[in-house]
Parts: sequence; structure tokens; C-alpha cells
Amino acid sequence: MNKIEQASNLKVKITTLLDQTTTGTIYATASNQQVIALKVKSTKSGEQSFKFINTAFIKSIQVLPPFPSKKNGFNASKGQPILYHLPIEKLDQSLQRALEESPNPPPHDVPRQERKPVASKVFRHLADAFGKSNVKWDNDKIIVNDKIGVSRPFTLGKNNVVSLVSNAKDDLDKVQAAIREFWLTLDNEKKGG
Repeated sequence: MNKIEQASNLKVKITTLLDQTTTGTIYATASNQQVIALKVKSTKSGEQSFKFINTAFIKSIQVLPPFPSKKNGFNASKGQPILYHLPIEKLDQSLQRALEESPNPPPHDVPRQERKPVASKVFRHLADAFGKSNVKWDNDKIIVNDKIGVSRPFTLGKNNVVSLVSNAKDDLDKVQAAIREFWLTLDNEKKGG
């Protein structure tokens, strides 16, 4: 096998850099995303679930029996795996469970392309200060109270915090104060204070 994409349906034991081992069947790979999806069976309940492993953190991969053959879903002469039905419902349930267990899921109203660490932290800080219903995304801007626009790089620069309506001086001052507080808090966290 020359490519990781050819390894579907192989039973493997993967050891990470932290010496954690996972045994399962390679379900899918995405070399451009550097991810391997393993189908693992729970030892307690016997249910199958999926585990996603970043290939950058893999220390070793050991192929376990049964070894690849035509019988096991691998056509050695063509180098192509035989595709099986994908249980979307089980995969969706597994992903939902993982999201629920996640400590800080990103806000649902943050566009996918905007889920960068600083942008989403600024958004959360403003949502905490002004109420979640008063803060929203508009393309690449954060809009507060439908009166103030905050754009990249989300600092107090000349054109980063602007009033969208003429009578919003009070709101502008409050948003600028909240952004100043955010950056001071972030700076103190980095310094350990």
C-alpha cells in the first residue's frame, strides 16, 4: 500500500504521542485534513462508535489480523477498498454526543468562517456584556444593538468600532469600553495575572 487512503477496512492499533492506544477498524481517511476515522467497539456496551484521530499525533500504527485480502473487503489487485453503507444516523448521534461533552462549543450564530479564536472570544465577551440577543454577526462584522459595528481585527483602531446610526454615541462608548476590557483581560491572562 502506497497511500493511507488505501487502508480502509484494516484493523489497526494506533498509539498516539501520549502513549494512548486505540484499536479499531479504519473507516475513512482524509489526508488533506490529516484525519483518520476509526470504527471502534465499546468494551462495556458492545456498541460501535467512531473515533477521529489527527495523524500528526500518531506515534505508531500496527496492522492487526485479519490481514487485507479480497475476502475482507480489500481488492489487492486494484488497490481499492470495497465501499459499505455509511450509518449516517449513528455517526450523527456520535458527533452530537461529542458536542454535548465539549466544554465550550462555539456559539451557534457564529458563521463557520468566523470561528477563529480571537473573533469568537470577542463575540462571546460582547454577548456577555450586552446580551446574546443584542449581538450578532453580519458577514465579517459583529453588530451590537443594531447600532454599532465592530470589524477585524476587533480592536479599538480608528475604523474598527463604528456607529451605524447617527445617535449612538452612548452605545459606541459602551462597546469601546467592553472591547478595551476584553483586550486588558486577555493581556492579563497571557501574563498570568
